[in-house]
Amino acid sequence: MILSYIRSFINIVVYLLIKDKSKINADIERYLESYGITPHGKNNYIKELVYCSKRSRDFLNVFYFRTAWYLGRYHLLSICKTIYPPKQTIGFRIDEQNFGKGLFIQHGDSTIIHAHEIGDNLTVYQNVTIGDSGKGYPIIGNNVTICTGAIVLGPIHIGDGSVIGANATIVKDVPANSVIIPAKQRMIKLNGNPVNLAF
Repeated sequence: MILSYIRSFINIVVYLLIKDKSKINADIERYLESYGITPHGKNNYIKELVYCSKRSRDFLNVFYFRTAWYLGRYHLLSICKTIYPPKQTIGFRIDEQNFGKGLFIQHGDSTIIHAHEIGDNLTVYQNVTIGDSGKGYPIIGNNVTICTGAIVLGPIHIGDGSVIGANATIVKDVPANSVIIPAKQRMIKLNGNPVNLAF
């Protein structure tokens, strides 16, 4: 119980130190929406911050990503991660200034986010890789969803409102408002004999 209060107090202090809270507030709103909860008030997100921090370690990763510069400035980052550890399986390699508001990560295990720029309201599921193809990094638009196991690589653009389906590999530009799915699975052998069947 005492540790829980200490954890909450530190996150509240960090939150209060930040002048522009708009991105964090939008992140909080996305997590609350997923829980079916309406924020208590537009000008006071402290209760919601504590609730999301306790409920989701994915949210903690997002919160520490947003506040890393401030935490580092006041030598709090290592303290926060020790007292209130985030998931170790989510990696960010992007300047926070190039990352839009309203980030939502669901079950973000083995997830790497390394992009040139990302818009508002990105939704990412587990085992997603966003990164370099050796030629550059993606630009991802607003209101994009990237589903489980998807890979997005290279200096490409993912248009606003697009959905990248589970296990898709994307290395070309995706137009706005697209839904991309991988090729159908096929059965290529049955009882030791070659076949070619949609499955």
